Amino acid sequence: MDLEKLQDAVERAYGKRVVNRPDCEELSITIFKKSKLLISYNTLRRFFGLAGQKNNSTVSKATLDVLAIYCGFQSYFDFCTQLESIDNLGKLYKVQLEVVQQNPLDLSTIEQCLSQFENNEHLYSLMNYITVVAFKKGDIAFLKQLFTIQRVFNGDHYLHPHLYYLIQTIGVQVQSHPEIATELWKSWAQDTKARFYYFELFVDMGNLIQSHYIGIEFYLAHTKEKQAIIFATSLLTWRFLLLNDLARAKEQFISEYTLEDLCSIHPIPAARFLNNKLLMEYLDNGTVSADVQEEIATVFRYFEKNTHPFFEHFICEGLVITGCYELALFYIRAANKKVQMNLSFYLIGSNERFKILESYCLMRIGEQTASRSLKEGVQLELLDSFSASYDSVFYYAIDPEPISNELKAKFEALGYLQLARLLGLRW
Repeated sequence: MDLEKLQDAVERAYGKRVVNRPDCEELSITIFKKSKLLISYNTLRRFFGLAGQKNNSTVSKATLDVLAIYCGFQSYFDFCTQLESIDNLGKLYKVQLEVVQQNPLDLSTIEQCLSQFENNEHLYSLMNYITVVAFKKGDIAFLKQLFTIQRVFNGDHYLHPHLYYLIQTIGVQVQSHPEIATELWKSWAQDTKARFYYFELFVDMGNLIQSHYIGIEFYLAHTKEKQAIIFATSLLTWRFLLLNDLARAKEQFISEYTLEDLCSIHPIPAARFLNNKLLMEYLDNGTVSADVQEEIATVFRYFEKNTHPFFEHFICEGLVITGCYELALFYIRAANKKVQMNLSFYLIGSNERFKILESYCLMRIGEQTASRSLKEGVQLELLDSFSASYDSVFYYAIDPEPISNELKAKFEALGYLQLARLLGLRW
């Protein structure tokens, strides 16, 4: 049985059936070109049962290893241990065809499809595929129920890598289908799981000003939790500040929360709250007071040893915009000491943002060589999909050269001209 599956795998890698001697001769050459390993056409004839009954002797382990390597495995043993995965891949393709044929998508049928896979990459590959198909079909009824699928949305969070990238897929699909976004936001804002998985885990900073704020408003209308209120009002306040509407920002901002309140919630909304205080004071007075800096330091000391560097990653945005460059560098370097945490897959985008912010600060304090060296190492493609365009404003502000009219038009369309001005961008 394993040999038959290896035969199938070799033919898939070869791209056609092996049915005669010329096929074996050509395959022998193809295997050598790909793997630099020799295997004779006669050996291939025996392997595929084409050499006549007398000559179809047992194939050696060395031959099986070469064939497995040609198919992309480390050895024949490696191939055998992954047979279950190969079987699941075939099953995955079959189920994907069944999904495409459904119109509209039926929740119970989809749940049956998902139940065929263990909690692994195939399960989430299928869920990613289902999500894209549902958006492509404009199947709003199904998408409203998306987060009720217990097989996938069962309490795990972003520390689960497959789920992390599934949420990214959902967010990008919402970005790409603005015609149905508002209706989905209204529905998801009323669902506890949807509020957690969509609204709380990944904020669409790229579209916050122009559209995503509508979803945040729906979210705010359906929650009474302190952390959720701080999170949502901070984002809405930040939007008004970036629209250069200080009066509306102050109306939106809820200032009566204490440092104890901020230390009792997740560090990201705590940082977003303090970023608002930073920028409002800066826009009012042209500086940041020692009192606000001490508030930030107090919250930092609480989170410093208790969490991953979430607080540090987010507080630096406000510090950079308000010209607190040395302080921003302090928090960047404090976060970078948490080396193992910074290697986590869900911090990859934040780490690139950190490089950008550090390079920006170095340029502003006169360390141009170090700044440009750091900027050269930035990989914009690694920025989080939800915030890449927002983070790129900071990136293009590092050097004092004017930006192109095309880039200016992009930032204007996203509503980030005020942010660009605050960062010193010229055009």
